[in-house]
Amino acid sequence: YNEKPFPIRENEKFLSHLLSTTIFIGNSAVKLLTNNEIQTRINDFYDAGIRFVYFSKTDQINTRNVANLLGMETNWNTSISLSLNDKPSFKNRDGKVVIPSGINNIKTHIKEVDDIPLRVSSYSGCNQFNTAEMIKILLENNEIITCVGNSLNCSNFELYNLCNYSISVLLPFNTICKDCYGKKEKTNPFENQSSKNNPLMLYSSFINSFPCNLIIEKNSLDLSQNVMELVYKLLKSSRIHKKNVSLMIFLFYFYYSYLSFLVFIISMFFLPPFISVVDYLLFILLIIPMLSICLLRNNNNSTIMNDIPDKVISKQFLTKKMIFFLIKWIPMLVFSIILSCYYLQLINKNFVRNYIIRGSLNTYNMSQDLKRKLLKDINYYCNDNIYLLGSFYKCQLLIYSFYKNESMDNVNMVDTMIKQSQIFFFFYFSLFFFVSSLSNSD
Repeated sequence: YNEKPFPIRENEKFLSHLLSTTIFIGNSAVKLLTNNEIQTRINDFYDAGIRFVYFSKTDQINTRNVANLLGMETNWNTSISLSLNDKPSFKNRDGKVVIPSGINNIKTHIKEVDDIPLRVSSYSGCNQFNTAEMIKILLENNEIITCVGNSLNCSNFELYNLCNYSISVLLPFNTICKDCYGKKEKTNPFENQSSKNNPLMLYSSFINSFPCNLIIEKNSLDLSQNVMELVYKLLKSSRIHKKNVSLMIFLFYFYYSYLSFLVFIISMFFLPPFISVVDYLLFILLIIPMLSICLLRNNNNSTIMNDIPDKVISKQFLTKKMIFFLIKWIPMLVFSIILSCYYLQLINKNFVRNYIIRGSLNTYNMSQDLKRKLLKDINYYCNDNIYLLGSFYKCQLLIYSFYKNESMDNVNMVDTMIKQSQIFFFFYFSLFFFVSSLSNSD
C-alpha cells in the first residue's frame, strides 16, 4: 500500500512577485485552543490503562503541536507519519533505529525490528486509506480500538466499521462561546441552520453512523457536556458492569461447588441424604441465582479506573483453555457415569432377587412360556450380564413390562425408580458444577 507524498510549494516566482508589489500593513494568526478538561481526561485515560491516539491530516510539526496542547507525549519517537517515505533503512548514521514512515515500512518494521509503531501517541499525514490500514495493523496485533469521530464526515464510515467500538459525534453547525454557551447572545444568525433543525444534516449523520455503537448529538443545550467526559463515564460504567458480572459468576460457582461437593461426598460414602431432589432443584435454579443477581447492582467501585485492564483473549488462548477444561472434566464425567451405573446395577439385582425372582417363582404358575421367558430375561439382564449400560436399559424395560402385565404391588418399584433417579441426578449435577467450578477458578 503506497501513496503520494505531500506536495511541495509551487509557483514560488509568482508568490515572490506578489510579495514584491504589495505593501505590508499587518498580519493575523490563528491559534488553536483546547479545553483544559480534555488534558485532565486524557491523563485519566492513561491512568486507567487506556492509550489515547490522535490521527491528524496535517504534517508532523502541526500534529506534535496539537498533541502537546492535548497533553499527550511529544518526545522522541512518539509520532509517525503515515504518508509514504522511501527510506530503505530504519537506522540513522549513528546506527540507532529510526521510526519508519508509510504503511509498508511500518509493517516491515514491526516484523523485523520491534513494535514501537504500535505504541506511539499520534499519527500525521493521515487520510481515510492509510488510517484504515493502520487500524487493521493495530487489530492484527490484538489491540482493542474505540474510535471517536465526526458523524458528518463520510470518510469515517469505513473506520467506524473496522474498529471494535465506534462513537460518532454530531457537532453543531455554528460555534458557540464556551463561556456562556450562547446564553448571552439573544439573536443567533445561524439559528435556522443549526443541526437540530436541519433534517438533511440529521439524515446524513444517521447514515454515516450505521456501524457505530453510540451516537452523540451535541446541540446548543448540552455543549457544557464534554465528549471525552462522556466516553470516560461510559468506560467506567462498562468496567463496573464487567466486574459485577465476574463477582456474580464467582458467587454462583462457589455456592454450586460447595453444595455439589457435599452431595458428592454423601453419595460416595453411602450416607443418608441431607437434602431432597426438590430442595436441590430449588437451590440451584432459584435461590442461588437470585442471590448472585443481586451483585449486579453493586456500585462500590470508586477505584476501578485505576486498575489495568485485562489482556485481550485470543482464539489460541481460548482453544487451550477449552482443551484443559475437557482434560479435567471428561475423566470425572466418565468416572461418575460408571460409578452411577454400577450402583444402579446393584440396586436392580437386589430388587429383582427380593421382589421378582423369589416372590414370582413361588407365587405364579410358570407353565406359560411368556412368563417363563420374561423372568429368565429379567434374571439374565439384571443379575448375570456384566455390560452395565446395555443390561441396565434392558433391565428397566423388562421390569416395567413385568409390572405392567402382572397385577403386583407397584410401591417397591416406585421406590426403586426414585432411588435410581436420585443417584443419576446427584451424581451428574454435583460433578458437573464441582468440576466446572474448579476449572473456572483458574
